[in-house]
Amino acid sequence: MNAVAATVRQEWRRGGAVVLGSHLAMSVGAGLYFFVSSLFVIPLSEAFDWSRGTIASAAAIGALGTFSAPLIGKLTDRFGARRVACISLFLLGLTFVGMSQMSGPFRQFLIFSAIFGLSAPGCAAMT
Repeated sequence: MNAVAATVRQEWRRGGAVVLGSHLAMSVGAGLYFFVSSLFVIPLSEAFDWSRGTIASAAAIGALGTFSAPLIGKLTDRFGARRVACISLFLLGLTFVGMSQMSGPFRQFLIFSAIFGLSAPGCAAMT
């Protein structure tokens, strides 16, 4: 076994848990919501009597992430990736809890969609 292979193996032993934890967090966070949010359109429509178009328009507010990404990048450069990611993940978690506890007014869904869109880039690979 050469020195490079031994060094690589030691590096994975030291940092493997961080890589695994990061992979797990990114696979169940903001990215997952983008792929499964369409599954909730019909249940939201039936539960709150909202039209599908209305729900889709609120989900489009989640696209705020494209505009907040440069700001998140600047904050990451200034304050560090750990701090920005922790705050973003906390906001994302609060958003998911808030969405699960919605009582009906459509503006709640709009607000949660906006918070999601603003915090999602901080939970992505960029940070």
